Amino acid sequence: MESRSLPFDRIERIVGNTKARFIVQHEAEDFETLPGFPAFLE
Repeated sequence: MESRSLPFDRIERIVGNTKARFIVQHEAEDFETLPGFPAFLE
């Protein structure tokens, strides 16, 4: 079965090109930077 995960260098390029923010949900530092409810709705 073929893996569908993207190589991390490709993810880094996508994030850089789109000015996105890459969040690793299981990393407390990343998770704590997310706005809490209901602020994320604004």
